[in-house]
Amino acid sequence: MPKQLLEFNGNILINIIGKIASGCDVKEIVCVLGANSEEIKSRIAFSNIKIIYAEEWQNGINESIKVGLNYFREDINSILFLLCDQYAISTDLLNKIIAKSIENPEHIIACKYSEGFGIPALFPKKYFSEINNLGKDIGCKKIIKNNLDNIVFIDFYDGYLDIDTLDDYESAKLLLIN
Repeated sequence: MPKQLLEFNGNILINIIGKIASGCDVKEIVCVLGANSEEIKSRIAFSNIKIIYAEEWQNGINESIKVGLNYFREDINSILFLLCDQYAISTDLLNKIIAKSIENPEHIIACKYSEGFGIPALFPKKYFSEINNLGKDIGCKKIIKNNLDNIVFIDFYDGYLDIDTLDDYESAKLLLIN
């Protein structure tokens, strides 16, 4: 089963994250689907989020990043990336990132975890070319690492929590139920 369809309290992960993202004050929200896209799309409950496809999803996470970026490329000054499997995100966290980017429009706004840093992260337009030139299975974390002098961090203690294994899913269920 695709992780986007994992169930938590009667809802699926992609709909939970979609609802969280929908609470943000942004121009438009886009969900990029890759593997199992038709199965996932058939279960999506939100209508205010545009669904687009990473046709070459086998090339890794950066394919989805590029598809999302290129959907907006000319129309935006910054882009906020988040993942469906980071179940500890909140609308409040995303709005803090957006607010911090308004205060610091030329800086990357990234999350600082208890164990490292990464996304959700917002990138100003000056980084779009660098994002588009990333290798096949390299996410935006490389850009964050290479630009530490131009980053504002937002504390997101639980940002390292994601779902990559069945054990991760079981742990997430315990956290989301409580």
